[in-house]
Amino acid sequence: MKALEKAIYIILLLVGFAFGWYSHSIKITSENNKSTSIDSNHNLTTENLSPNKSNQLNNDVIATPFINHQRDINKKIAKGKPSKKKILSSKFIDKANQLFKNMNLFDAITLYNFSENPLSKTEIKWFLKKTIQLINSRLKQKKYSKAIDDIEEARRVFPNVIQLIHLKIEAYLLKNEHVNAIEYIAREVYYVQDDDSQKDLLNRSREIREKHIVLLLKKGLIQKAKEGYEDAIAEDPENNKYYFELALLCIKDRQLEKAESNLRFLLDDETYSQDALKLINQINLIYAKNQEKLQENQTLKNQKVSENIVIPLIKKGNSFFVKIKINNEKDVFLLLDTGASMTTLSKKVTDNLGYSGIDYRKIRWFKTAGGDVKMSILKVRSLSIQGIQLKDFVVSVDINNALQFDGLLGMNFLRFFKFTIDQKLNQLILSNK
Repeated sequence: MKALEKAIYIILLLVGFAFGWYSHSIKITSENNKSTSIDSNHNLTTENLSPNKSNQLNNDVIATPFINHQRDINKKIAKGKPSKKKILSSKFIDKANQLFKNMNLFDAITLYNFSENPLSKTEIKWFLKKTIQLINSRLKQKKYSKAIDDIEEARRVFPNVIQLIHLKIEAYLLKNEHVNAIEYIAREVYYVQDDDSQKDLLNRSREIREKHIVLLLKKGLIQKAKEGYEDAIAEDPENNKYYFELALLCIKDRQLEKAESNLRFLLDDETYSQDALKLINQINLIYAKNQEKLQENQTLKNQKVSENIVIPLIKKGNSFFVKIKINNEKDVFLLLDTGASMTTLSKKVTDNLGYSGIDYRKIRWFKTAGGDVKMSILKVRSLSIQGIQLKDFVVSVDINNALQFDGLLGMNFLRFFKFTIDQKLNQLILSNK
């Protein structure tokens, strides 16, 4: 009897366990149906889904407790102490910020350079912003020399930030040191990699130089102003405005031959040709007031014109080359190019003449049929051809190594002469204007 009672008791336990398991399964199925339904009209269930999507839902149900647990952990971390790296970064910012408040950029940069941990991009950006703010504060306080010193320190850390270059230019201008600003641009522009930034700096240099010349003229410093225009022509030989303004100053300073030479260069220019011709006629009237001087100059001109200089040309295909001596030491063969405003030498030639990187710092952009081309501007000691020698002659240097020959003989040489090219006899004939 006891054995029977015991068996019945076990059976009841098993039935109860089975019922409980069944009820729990129904509940889970109901919850799954509820979670997969889109709305009451569609009645979407796991049976309507593909096996892959059904498995995905089951995986989501299994993964949910882990995800929730991980989120709880992340929240606790966010509310708790920061990581070691964040603590260091926070200390760096606090220390640096205090130094910036004290206007102590030198120590701030020292802290930056010797930071215990690598700084994030955000921290570097923050540091640069604070540096520029400090420099601007110096300029507002009219502490221009200190601002220049701070900019030099900052550029050791941020050498490629163009804004720092412009800030130093501004500091020089506020100190009325226009020449220093121009020379600074000439030094730095060579190292600027971005073409647009280079052009902006060169345009800035041009604007500063022109304003500086105006100031010199207001002070009555005509000779200094002429030197300013000569420097401007050397750096920007395609700007005909400089030739015209220089000619006006030469007329004012009674340097009529020099004025006429610059004006004749403009006779083919659409903008300045008429004014240039009028001024040449005025020069002739000035000569007429002094018959003796006029006769002397006319005699010299007649003698020079009658002595034509014939220079042999070397023909290669449809091109002509002419032999030139540079600095009285090296013979080169330059392509005769009447369409080129500047005489150009290849970098190989100038390297062989002993010029180096520091000599190529002055950069200019030239407009060509193929677009803007970057060249270096260089002043050679002399350029000689068949007994003619031009001293302190300005050339452009092909720093891009695009030329496959020694260079080009351009109009900044030929403009000094009346010239004829005899293609039958392969000759360049020069005579004085």
